[in-house]
Amino acid sequence: MPQCFLALGGNAGAVAETFARCLDELNSQPAVSVGQVSNSHTTAAVGAVAGDAFLNAATEIETSLAPLELLDLLQATETRLGRTREKRWGPRTLDIDIIFYGDLVCDKPRLILPHPASWYRRFVLDPLTEIAADIVHPVKGVTVAELRQRLLARPLDFAICGGNPKQRNELCEILQSQFAEADFHETLATAPALIAWLGAGDSIVEESAAAWDELPALPRLDVTRLTGTPSEALQAVVSSALGQ
Repeated sequence: MPQCFLALGGNAGAVAETFARCLDELNSQPAVSVGQVSNSHTTAAVGAVAGDAFLNAATEIETSLAPLELLDLLQATETRLGRTREKRWGPRTLDIDIIFYGDLVCDKPRLILPHPASWYRRFVLDPLTEIAADIVHPVKGVTVAELRQRLLARPLDFAICGGNPKQRNELCEILQSQFAEADFHETLATAPALIAWLGAGDSIVEESAAAWDELPALPRLDVTRLTGTPSEALQAVVSSALGQ
């Protein structure tokens, strides 16, 4: 059976008790075996409507379920334990994400594997490193511990590429005014921890790359696939990467 890793989160109700009930329910399933479980970490909520601070944890499981079957089971478990989906990104009793399903890479309407945001979110990587430090991210090509370590530098360097010069400059100014522990550039000369790509646009400053395929695979992030305006999306990304 493939080795899978799940991220647990919640900020409504008795979250620690909900985590315990969730793990018990999963372990009671004939097709699922729960392995290592991380400690719980308290993390500030990301987004204006997210509510109070979250508890976050990670767990290892083995399962004979196919990826979409596992997703169905996890969503049913969330619902049984009180999860509602009335407000996108709002407070929740329980959120379960599949981070890795073995080394499977897939991009389907209901499920992207590995989880597309896991590599830059401290609230995922901090607990995951406790139980999966040596697991190699099948897209980024480095271990979970290395992904986390890259986010610990201060100031944390971000590059903004693609789009047009005015858009990039405005985003750098907005983000720099909000995040004192990060530096924002329109150049790749600093070997940034994360490269935010705004989509095909004008050629950008010397030493930068406008084409997605020209960017280094490890730090690149396609902002066009994120929810919200580029400014809103990047504020959430930077906050998650800094662990704020």
